[in-house]
Amino acid sequence: MLGACWYVCNSENEPSAGKDANVNYLETLSLIQEYQLLDDSTTWFLSRDKFVADYTPLGKQKLAFIGRKNTTYNNIVVNDSSVIRELNKNKLLEEVIVLPGAAAKAKEYWEASRHEDLTDNEKGIIKMMDTLGNDPNFKKFTNTMGFIGTGYLNTGNFQLGPWYNWITQTSWEGLRLRFDIGTNYKFDRKWWWHTYLAYGFRDQKLKGKAELLFLPAKHPRTYLYGSYSHDIDYGQSYIGELTNDNIFALAVRKSGVPVKVMKIEETRFEYFHETKSGFSGLFATAYKQFNPLQNIPPKDSFPVSNGKPLQTFEISLRFRFAYLEKFLESTLILFLN
Repeated sequence: MLGACWYVCNSENEPSAGKDANVNYLETLSLIQEYQLLDDSTTWFLSRDKFVADYTPLGKQKLAFIGRKNTTYNNIVVNDSSVIRELNKNKLLEEVIVLPGAAAKAKEYWEASRHEDLTDNEKGIIKMMDTLGNDPNFKKFTNTMGFIGTGYLNTGNFQLGPWYNWITQTSWEGLRLRFDIGTNYKFDRKWWWHTYLAYGFRDQKLKGKAELLFLPAKHPRTYLYGSYSHDIDYGQSYIGELTNDNIFALAVRKSGVPVKVMKIEETRFEYFHETKSGFSGLFATAYKQFNPLQNIPPKDSFPVSNGKPLQTFEISLRFRFAYLEKFLESTLILFLN
């Protein structure tokens, strides 16, 4: 690192990466920090923190990216009782509460609240982003790339997809077509439903699933969930939405391995509740009926004296404690870190 530091005169620190620095894809790096003397005349506090980095993932003299971050601090309060009073309002002292709508402010608000005027370069960037955001061709491009990348297409209050489940090929069903539809954040912020229908042209059977979620509270989280499914199961557990009935399964399927196919009819109900301390509980019930179809002993191989073979009823209770857990959250769905 190369840099310079001025003390008392202008209270500025300006380090930068030297030419011998070897950081992947990083061509140049500049860090500028300015400090101001507080009212107690003994404490220096950061007043400006500027970061500029030049990324060259394709090599020099080619397409590059410039990252900029400029942070300013004003009205600094240190060791003041007002800070303690505000922190005491929190259930947890470590939590950071962001008020609803804090990130969605009008242009007039920022012009009045910003510590200093924007530079010509910053004004140009904002104008460029506004122009792109309002351009129909750019909107169409971003929507198309989002559909290809995520698999989902939002249209009005509904969400279609994922597209990679629309068509696939299996040994039991032959050509399989599937269509999904569900609601998005525009439909409701507490209710979510999703359903799909699938049809196999070899077994000539219709399959499907329907599920409903009610989210009365998000922080802490509480939800009720119910689902009914009648579809093929391949005897394996997958994470998230990666299932066997997607078009990419054709490329990763190992040859010479017998495919075990079983049809499952399941009715499920869940109740989840979380506390502010990070403690949560999940109560779930599930009724399942199994019907072996291929490379699995048939149902008549399991005779029973009463009732029906290959059916189960489960009740489960799960407790979990995750103190100060970090997570990503959309309108209804939670993504744990």
